Amino acid sequence: MTEPKKRARGPQTRNLVRVFTRNELYSLQEAAEKEGIGLLFLVALSTGLRRGELLGLHWQDLEMETRALSIHRSVSLFPKSDFLERECAPLHQRAIKLPALLVQHLQRHQQVQHEVRQQAGEEWEERGLVFPNERGNYLSPYRLSQCFQQALEEANLPSTPFHAVRNTTISLLLMLGAEPRVVQSMLGVSWRDTSTISIAPITLDHYENAIQRILDFLHNEGEKE
Repeated sequence: MTEPKKRARGPQTRNLVRVFTRNELYSLQEAAEKEGIGLLFLVALSTGLRRGELLGLHWQDLEMETRALSIHRSVSLFPKSDFLERECAPLHQRAIKLPALLVQHLQRHQQVQHEVRQQAGEEWEERGLVFPNERGNYLSPYRLSQCFQQALEEANLPSTPFHAVRNTTISLLLMLGAEPRVVQSMLGVSWRDTSTISIAPITLDHYENAIQRILDFLHNEGEKE
């Protein structure tokens, strides 16, 4: 009895990594602003925070004076619309330092949020979140993905998972000369191979410098492709 022939498999594309180009990032940033997630997108791109980490950020996690941001919790959405906020895995817990410009954006965002809270009155559900929904509660990961997809459409870009923003962060940091060990530590990841070995400790200033590289890259209008 002869065995049935196996079907030839086409090229596997599920592991392809999507990375945005400079011009795509300009267009996407503008579209994200229109969708109300402009600052969230900028923070995501410049820091490499995961979606759940962004949604789990509290104002108390950011020390405005020192510009230190603590990442130690993540938000997930489970069936029946139940949100779960939990501590990140030990590898994912970290503290980074934000450039002054990014902190200024966040301070303005906090002021606007305060005004929205005042207008909402009793309907506001105070949780101290940096990126809440329009009533102060957790912003649904699905709602964020929906806004992101709408921003992609507005920017004439193909549908892409939100995780592509983090992929782009890694690509940009390495392209702009950040040390691989700093990138790993800043994003809370561990790669098998690291081309740079150093006994020098990583400081908060290393993270600030890495984030500043991306902000400079984005704001350098004279080098658009």
